[in-house]
Amino acid sequence: MVGNFNGWPIQYGQQSYQPMQTSQMYQPMKREITRVAGKDGIKALQLNPLESVIAVDDTEPNVLWVKVMDSAGFPTLKRAHFEFDEETDDVIGSSDKYASKKDFDELSAKFDKLMEELGNGKSNK
Repeated sequence: MVGNFNGWPIQYGQQSYQPMQTSQMYQPMKREITRVAGKDGIKALQLNPLESVIAVDDTEPNVLWVKVMDSAGFPTLKRAHFEFDEETDDVIGSSDKYASKKDFDELSAKFDKLMEELGNGKSNK
């Protein structure tokens, strides 16, 4: 494309537009467990700006590393210790520690009724 600026010819480069393929637009985010070897391992893990990762430390049991990159590409590292509550293969909801929605709604209704009897009106949900 040729243009004109104060009598001087200007040639513009070819511009082409290629729309993104739908398969590229809707890629699901990959979720993987990242494993590192201690503090040196998490420091060496390369991330892009504004990315973050949670990594399991292979050198120490029950240690997780969190690495967060800011917009300028500088990392923040945090180390966390964790422990498992119990070693069971129960599905969440099959334990006595969890209430079903029906049980919760019944308890909420009882609580609301009690609050009305006490003269305080409805509970804040």
